[in-house]
Amino acid sequence: MRNCYKRIHDSGKLLLIESVIEKGNGRQFGKLTDLNMMVLAGGKERTAEEFRQLLSAGGFEMKRVIPTVTDMSIIESVKLEV
Repeated sequence: MRNCYKRIHDSGKLLLIESVIEKGNGRQFGKLTDLNMMVLAGGKERTAEEFRQLLSAGGFEMKRVIPTVTDMSIIESVKLEV
C-alpha cells in the first residue's frame, strides 16, 4: 500500500478488486476462498472493516465498496489528507 501511495497523484484513486467477506454465516464463495488461503498459503480474505484498516495503515481512506455481478467487489479509496 505504501508503494501505491507514493505513486498515486494526490487527486487519484486506488481501486482494489477483491472478495469482501460479509458478516454472518450466510453462503458466500469468498468464505471458501478464505478457508483455502488459510490452509494452503497462510493468507486470508478480509471484511470491509479489515480493508478499511489495511488501507488506512497505508495512507488511504476507503470511500466505498462497490458490489459487482461476480463474487468480487471494487474497493474505492483515496489518499488520506495530511
